[in-house]
Amino acid sequence: MYAKGNWSGWLLVGLLALALAAGCDDTPTDTPIPASTITPTVIITGTPLDEITDTPVPEITDTPVEPTADKNAKVLVQSMVRRLTPVVWAGPAAPLPEVASDAAFELQPGGMISTDQSGEAEVSIEDCLKIYLYQGSQLKRSTCHETDQQGGLAVCSLDGMISVINQCLSQVVIVQTPNSEIVTHGTEFTVMYDAQQDLTVVQVLEGRVAFTPILANIPAAQPSVELQANTMIFTTSKVAPTLTDQLPERQVLPLERWEILRSNLTVKNPYVDLWMESTRAQAVVNQSTFPQVLIRPSGTVIIDMTGAAWNDPTLQKLVSDNIPWTEFVHELWPDAFVKPQLVFPEKQVNDARFLKRTDLLPSTRAAIRLRGQAQNVITIFALRGNANAEGIVKRVSNFLVESGFRTQVEFLDAESLKNQQAIAALNTKPIMIITLSGSYFE
Repeated sequence: MYAKGNWSGWLLVGLLALALAAGCDDTPTDTPIPASTITPTVIITGTPLDEITDTPVPEITDTPVEPTADKNAKVLVQSMVRRLTPVVWAGPAAPLPEVASDAAFELQPGGMISTDQSGEAEVSIEDCLKIYLYQGSQLKRSTCHETDQQGGLAVCSLDGMISVINQCLSQVVIVQTPNSEIVTHGTEFTVMYDAQQDLTVVQVLEGRVAFTPILANIPAAQPSVELQANTMIFTTSKVAPTLTDQLPERQVLPLERWEILRSNLTVKNPYVDLWMESTRAQAVVNQSTFPQVLIRPSGTVIIDMTGAAWNDPTLQKLVSDNIPWTEFVHELWPDAFVKPQLVFPEKQVNDARFLKRTDLLPSTRAAIRLRGQAQNVITIFALRGNANAEGIVKRVSNFLVESGFRTQVEFLDAESLKNQQAIAALNTKPIMIITLSGSYFE
């Protein structure tokens, strides 16, 4: 997507004195909690909204992005922090040291946490609240809006997706985006905010939430809407509600309608499926709720580029930076979570959908055409009689031909394909071997 800054997620957590709303006891009721009556208890901190600007999407490289001093996460309470996937940094002050293991550790008051574009982190507070920050997401200090009360469990999601598992039944959880507020007791839900589309999507997996849209240039509070489990809602900041993929904005919808909205979002933002898969994985770990309707079958398309010719950086750039992998995947498998994996002689790209596509300079394009003339032909091997393999081979071959190469496509039986993989590395000409794996392709 297009996460802001350096594709980092910055999680900031602070704990103020617990102050519950007047008349609120420890027993949750079925009455929705209006946002105006809540006295929060924890604050998550970060970069002010007026300091956030859109920046070009960075190219994913093998080198982690170092955290900076001006985007960090200050934890004002003792919290147990755990790295779920690298890279996570944590410490008392920036620049932060990288967390070297997955073991949980205590972060003292004033400490900081950050993650890079592939990292995930979990923060546990009071043994009853878990907040998960996923790849390429950003959270900021307390609420998103200056006029709001600064207290309580107030999370401002500036970009990306978080999931909340709240078992602190005597406390109120508030999640805000720039155009919405979600208030809940004891529930599980996700909040996705697409900053470039000004779009918030809330999915309730268990329990209930009170959802309030926040509209542009309208200071008056809007009516809240209650969402029960297995429902969703989305909003922008536009005053007049619109239809998105024929779905009505700011109306409670069954989760079954998510697939319609998802189909449009994933074309523009491949992180959508990754966030949902990460949420599902954490639900399994926590034995919490993740409805079957949200699960996508998964698979991997492996493009193995063997032979000494692929050491050429210009050829690598053609495949990694210019082939529209996201478009190919969405066209062929719109209902699945399929990632294209690129394997070069000395490096690997686990999911090419997240590579930054660039329009090649005329000089680079001319160099690629010269490589095409010098190499004569790129040979592509794939499994015979497999419609999925034939679909991706056709698209890749056509793209290479349009880029100035000639291609030779050979479909082999399984045994012959395996034998070809064993000897292809010895070839001096560029060879692609395309194979499929995962439950979706079985």
